[in-house]
This record gives sequence, C-alpha cells and structure tokens, in this order.
Amino acid sequence: MKFFARIVAVLGGALIFFVGLGTAVFKSGLLGLVICLAAGAFVWWVFAQEREEYRGNIEALNRETGLNFKEAFGSGTTSMCIDETARKLALLEQGGAKHRLFGFEEIDDWELRWTEVSRNGSLSFQNVHFTFRTTQLEMPIFKVGVNSKLNGETWSQKLRLLMA
Repeated sequence: MKFFARIVAVLGGALIFFVGLGTAVFKSGLLGLVICLAAGAFVWWVFAQEREEYRGNIEALNRETGLNFKEAFGSGTTSMCIDETARKLALLEQGGAKHRLFGFEEIDDWELRWTEVSRNGSLSFQNVHFTFRTTQLEMPIFKVGVNSKLNGETWSQKLRLLMA
C-alpha cells in the first residue's frame, strides 16, 4: 500500500509541476516558478522518505540478524545487500520490509539479463535484472532488477570477486 501511495504522491507532484509550468507560460512567470519549485520539493521529499525507510529496514535487519549488511544494488521493490565478512546475501523485498538470507555457498550462479530495444537507430536496454539460481528449495530462482546495464555489469563483476 505504501508503494501505491508513493506513486500517487509523485504523480500529484508532477501534476502540480505542470500546473505551475502552465501558470508560468500563460499568466505569471514568478507564480509558476514558485509552484514548480514546490512540486519539485514535494517529489524530492517523497523519495527522501522512501530512502530513509529503506535505510531503517537495513538497520533493523542488521540488529535482528547480528550481521553487517550494507546496501548493494536493486531497483523497484527488490534489492540485494551484502555482508562481506559473514559471506551472506540478503534479498530485500517490499523495500526491505521482508527479507531472505543466503550464504555465498547457496548461490549456484547468476546471470545478467536485459531486453534490447532499437528506436530510430538508437539502442537502449530495458528490464535489466539479475536472475539468481540457489540451492534453496523454497526459492530456487529469484530476480533483482538494476537501473542500467552498466550498473549490472559492475555488480556482476563485484559478485564474482566477492564469492571467489
């Protein structure tokens, strides 16, 4: 439900922004600028609250498990945190509200996947994500999205180095 509320808040902020933009263009430039700035501040605040909640969930996970997970990578509502010393991964779902732990030895392998889209001679990469294969019967395969192919390639190499 929180995810839906955040989407509504961001869309509301975007609507306020466009109202401000319309006001700036057609009526009063200063009033429009103030409205646009207010909308930007509102959207920034929503994302800051989400980020703070996510950090709090990682801290709670560390207290609960006695481990030292640090933020690693992810996109959307799923992310992966790593405790290098304990050699553990934490799959965080729903912004960190739910988690599942994996030892490095429980990860069989992973693959970085994406969809290539070509438009007007330009190539872009969409739906970039990792597919992990594990030794856990309850969750033999899971996916973690990443925000770009380059970010995914970087994390893939970091995982190879960490799990060697």
